[in-house]
Amino acid sequence: MANARSRGLRLSPVCSCCGKRGHRVETCKLPGAKVIQALRKKCSEQANAASSSVKKKDDRSHSHKDGQHRKVAAKSYGSNKERKQNVRRVLGSVISPLTLTKTEACSWLLKQGFVSSSSVCRHCGQKSLKGPYCLSRKDRRDHFYWRCARNACNKRDAFLQKSYFAGLQCEPDTLVQMLVRYANMSHTKAVVATDLVHAHGVSYNSADNFLRVLSEREAAAGKKAMSLIRLRQEIECDATSLGRFFVKPDNIFYADQIQDLQQKKRACLKSYPVHVRVVGAIQRGGLMVVKFMTPKVTLPKARPPVESIREIDRSGLAKYIGADKNTAIYSDGAPSWRTFAKKLKIPVAQVSHQQRQYAVQLRRAPRPKLSKVGGTQCIDAAWGSLKRFMPKQVKRKGKMKGVSCMNATLERRVYQWLWRKNLRADGDVTGQEFLVHLSKACRWK
Repeated sequence: MANARSRGLRLSPVCSCCGKRGHRVETCKLPGAKVIQALRKKCSEQANAASSSVKKKDDRSHSHKDGQHRKVAAKSYGSNKERKQNVRRVLGSVISPLTLTKTEACSWLLKQGFVSSSSVCRHCGQKSLKGPYCLSRKDRRDHFYWRCARNACNKRDAFLQKSYFAGLQCEPDTLVQMLVRYANMSHTKAVVATDLVHAHGVSYNSADNFLRVLSEREAAAGKKAMSLIRLRQEIECDATSLGRFFVKPDNIFYADQIQDLQQKKRACLKSYPVHVRVVGAIQRGGLMVVKFMTPKVTLPKARPPVESIREIDRSGLAKYIGADKNTAIYSDGAPSWRTFAKKLKIPVAQVSHQQRQYAVQLRRAPRPKLSKVGGTQCIDAAWGSLKRFMPKQVKRKGKMKGVSCMNATLERRVYQWLWRKNLRADGDVTGQEFLVHLSKACRWK
């Protein structure tokens, strides 16, 4: 029977009274068929009467229904302090976006700086732009726009045209809600487009474009803020690998490295792995600087190469370190960091990870007022946070004119994380504070 059903064949019914195929007990002509039907009806009535008369008490209590059981569950699974710290904040008390009308949302976006309030028309260049106006349309969403008051121009622009969200298919009140939710979500994890799709009912493309714009603005703000940083006192330096991708032997971007490997190996492989690496420096309890190194081509099954002094010099990390009398470098056992510190004329304290030295008590501090604890615990924790922040959808390999190279999105995500980390250098940032910094980064000029 199972084989017949899997082949899509239609089986004929079987009578429960006579056992023959082709009919059921309801259409059977034998006298016992009516007796069987009467017994079935009587049994079903008795079962329904018994279930209606006896009601079992449901003693299952859930934490979200009863406050008493909620307290018991909180005590059994952990303290109240730990539960409050682990709760993910959503929609903080910056504003009440659910009560804003579309006109009030436009005013809020103009006040916060997400949309420019400049009156200069981009078509004629005169200060004659008026608005915003609302055009109500039947069976379609309202359209907010600017209009030039000069009769010679009289052209219109969308409300979001003077912002980084130009072209976004989203109404002003929905945009405000998305910004507030984005600011109050976890700052150590990348927001996924599906979170906004389920929360606000926007399309996936609109949510993805919204997140791409904010990621680009945060990365630009991270690069700009990093150019003003000068690290001093206790500075930890290290490099890490963000993954690898494979390229063909005829790749033009890494032709010199592939040629050197072919001469050493004396053989041409089908593909070569390229390691994406970053080098960074962090002031203990303070700000951090991250720079990309040139992607390195290696042989298959090779570990990520150790950073060299030539690569560190090319990254430009030295200009972010203030070489004064109260500054020292703490690093791992790579010999390039000793040479790097010698060029800056500052002392260095190194530990050997191969000898399982991660936090070592030094005999004497590199400087009189600095710490005697050597190691790279702070920057190692930062590298772990960076790798957790990277979304799984971001690939390491991209394309430029049809040739494989490092994905440009990877660099944007790194500096976005750096901007967020430096914001939290002095402590945790609330959703309201993060929204203020985000509005400065998205200010239209």
